[in-house]
Amino acid sequence: MTCPSPITVTDEAASQMITGTAIDNAGNTAQATVLIGLDKTPPTAQAAATPQPNTAAWNNTNVTVSFTGQDGLSGIASCTPDVTLANEGTNQSASGTCTDKAGNVSAAVSASGIKIDKTPPVLAITSPANGATLFTSPVTMTGTATDALSGVASVTCNSTPSAVPVQSPFSCGLTLNPGPNVLTAEASDVAGNRSAATLTVTYKPVFYVDGINGNDSNPGNSSAPWKTIQKAANTIGPGATVNVNASTYDERVQMSRSGTQRYPITFRAQGTVVMKGFTINASFIQIDGFEVANTTANGDDCDQAAFFSSGESNQVRNNYIHDVAAWGICLGGSSSFNSLIGNRIVHAGGVGIWAHGADHVIASNDISRTVQYHSGWTNIPGFIDADGIYIDGMRLTISGNFVHDILITDPENRDPHIDCLQVAQNAQAIDIVYEQNTCSIPQLGAPRCFQASNIEGLGGVQNFIIRNNVVHNMCRGFVVHGTAGSQVGVHIVNNTFYNLLDFGIDACNAPGIEVRNNIFHTLNQPYFSNVRVCGDYSSGQDLSSDVGNNLAYQTPGIPYPNDIWRLDPRFVDAAGGNFHLQSGSPAIDAGVNLSIVVNDFDSVLRPVGRAIDIGAFEYLPNANATVPVRKQ
Repeated sequence: MTCPSPITVTDEAASQMITGTAIDNAGNTAQATVLIGLDKTPPTAQAAATPQPNTAAWNNTNVTVSFTGQDGLSGIASCTPDVTLANEGTNQSASGTCTDKAGNVSAAVSASGIKIDKTPPVLAITSPANGATLFTSPVTMTGTATDALSGVASVTCNSTPSAVPVQSPFSCGLTLNPGPNVLTAEASDVAGNRSAATLTVTYKPVFYVDGINGNDSNPGNSSAPWKTIQKAANTIGPGATVNVNASTYDERVQMSRSGTQRYPITFRAQGTVVMKGFTINASFIQIDGFEVANTTANGDDCDQAAFFSSGESNQVRNNYIHDVAAWGICLGGSSSFNSLIGNRIVHAGGVGIWAHGADHVIASNDISRTVQYHSGWTNIPGFIDADGIYIDGMRLTISGNFVHDILITDPENRDPHIDCLQVAQNAQAIDIVYEQNTCSIPQLGAPRCFQASNIEGLGGVQNFIIRNNVVHNMCRGFVVHGTAGSQVGVHIVNNTFYNLLDFGIDACNAPGIEVRNNIFHTLNQPYFSNVRVCGDYSSGQDLSSDVGNNLAYQTPGIPYPNDIWRLDPRFVDAAGGNFHLQSGSPAIDAGVNLSIVVNDFDSVLRPVGRAIDIGAFEYLPNANATVPVRKQ
C-alpha cells in the first residue's frame, strides 16, 4: 500500500483544504481531506483609560484601563482584564496584552501618565467668627485653602471669586444684608474636587445722623452722616441702629418702616438730642434717650403726643419729654406689647402717658407738672384734665412709676381733677396690674380733691390688681366708681397710705372689692367706703366687700375684721418719704398671705418671716432701709 508524501502548509489562511489518496496492494484507493487554518501573526492591542482626565490632565475618581485588540485572521481570544487605578498620585500606568485564537500574543501596551486626586482642598474660614454680630458692611472674609496634590485652582466667597492668582490665606469683600447672613467659601482644586465652609453672622448696621455736619446725600456712616433723623427713618431696615449726634433737630419724625421681633430698629441719642417727637406707625421700633420739647398740638387725637405709637412691640425708653402741648406719650388703640420705660415727662398737656391697646408695660417713668390748658395747644378737648397715667386697654402692667407735683398753682391748671391713674367713664381696664408706684400730688388748697386713682371704666373693669404702692401727702387714695356690674375683681392689697385729707379707698358700685394688708397712717376720713350706688350714700355700704387685715393709725372710723387699730406702724422716716418698717413694727408678719402678692415695693420676695408684712414693704432685719420710696 502506498500513501502520499507529507504536505507542509506555510500559507496563512483560514480553512485551507489538504487532500491525500491511499492505494492498497489490490489497487483499491481511498481519499481523505482536512481543513487547516494557519495564523502566525500576533494581534494588535490598545489600552484606553476611563474616565477621560479634565483639561488639566487630572482625574478626581478611580481610573479604569481597558484593553482591546484586533486580529485579521483567527480573531481575538482574550485581552488582559480591566485594571482599576484607585490610588492617588501622578504618573500612574497599567499594561496589558491580547491573545488571538491561534495563541499568538500581542505586544504589551499601556496607558500611562495618569494623575488621580480624589481629596478636596482643606478649607477654613478664619474671619469673621461664626455667630458674630457685625455693625459695618462690607465685611472682609479671610481664610486658608490648601491642596497637597493637584493644587488649589480657585476660591469663591458667596460665589464671588477671591483674588487672582489664588493665594492662601485668601480674602474676599462681601456686602451684608441687615439681619442674619450666611457666608460660604468654596475651594476647588485642579482635579475638580470641591470643599465648602459656611458660617452665619448677624449684621446690625449702624448709621449716623449729625444735624451740624451731616448731609442727607451722604451714605449715613460715621464719617459721612446724614443731616436729618427723618432721612434715617426713610432709609434703614430691620436690625439697624441709628446714632443721632447731639444737636437740636427741628423735626418730628414719621416712622413707617418696621423692624422685626429678632431685629428691631433702634434710634439712640448720643448726648443731648432735642427734637419734636416721633409718630411711630410701625412695629419693633426702639427710641432711646431723646429730649422732646416745645411741641404744639391741635385737637385731641392720640397722635398729637410727643411720642405716638400705633404698632407692635415698640419701646420708648429713657427719654426726657418736657413742655409738650398734648400727651407726653400716647399708645393708639391698635398698639400692643409696647414698653414705656424710664422716661421723664414734665409739663405735658392733659396726661403724661395715655395707653390704649393691649399687653403694654409702663414702668419706671417720672411724671410731673401735667397741665390742662397748655399754651401750645389749640382746639383743646372739653374732657381735658391734668393726670399722670390714663389707661383704656387690656393686660397692662404699670409698675414703678413716680407721679408727683402736678400743681394747682400752675397758671395752666384752671380747674383740674388730678389723678395719678385714671380709667375714664367709657374706657375699659381688664387684667391690669398696678404695682410699686408712688403717687404724691400736693393739694395746695385746691377745691377739688386730687386722687391716687379714678377708676370708673364703664366699659368694664375686671381683674384689676393694685398692690405694693405708696400714696402720700395728698387728698385721697384710690377711687373705684363703677356702675352695676361694671367692676369685677378689684384687689387693693399691701399698699401704704400716708397723710391723706380724705378716704384711703373710696368705692361705689364695686361689689366684692378686696382691701387687705394695707397701712393707713394719718387720714382725715375712714380708710374705706363702698356704697352700693354711686352718689347715693343712703343706699348703704356694700356688705360684699372683702375688707380686713389692715393697719389704721391716726385714722377715724371703725375696724374691720382682723385689723390692727391705732398702733403706730413705725415707719423709718415718714416725713422724709421713707415708709420702710422699723424693728418692732406691728405690721411685721401681721398680714394674710395672698396668692397675688409675691414681692414688695422693692421686689423683695414675700414673706421674709412667718407671714407677709402689712403695707408696701417687707421688713428686712439686716437691711439699710434708709432710702426714700420715690421712684426717680
